[in-house]
Amino acid sequence: MLTVQGEDPTITFEWNVTYGTISPLGVPVKGILINGQFPGPNINSTTNNNVIVNVFNNLDEPFLLTWSGVQHRKNPWQDGVLGTNCPIPPGTNYTYKFQ
Repeated sequence: MLTVQGEDPTITFEWNVTYGTISPLGVPVKGILINGQFPGPNINSTTNNNVIVNVFNNLDEPFLLTWSGVQHRKNPWQDGVLGTNCPIPPGTNYTYKFQ
């Protein structure tokens, strides 16, 4: 008898957070970019996918991502709410893992 066990697929992202010039209202202003983009990249996933997002804070101040509207199965404490998560200190990284 052959037993096969499969795991849910994992998708991994690496995000570098920096400052840059953006013009969302037509006037250039200093803004926060993720991988040089504003708005940041999309995460396209399917139910039960394991999502790993490694965030590098290259700003000169703490940075905190909030995951509004995303249901965090298995790791509900990683929703990014201040008090539940601490901001990422400058020059460091944090890896979010959720399903």
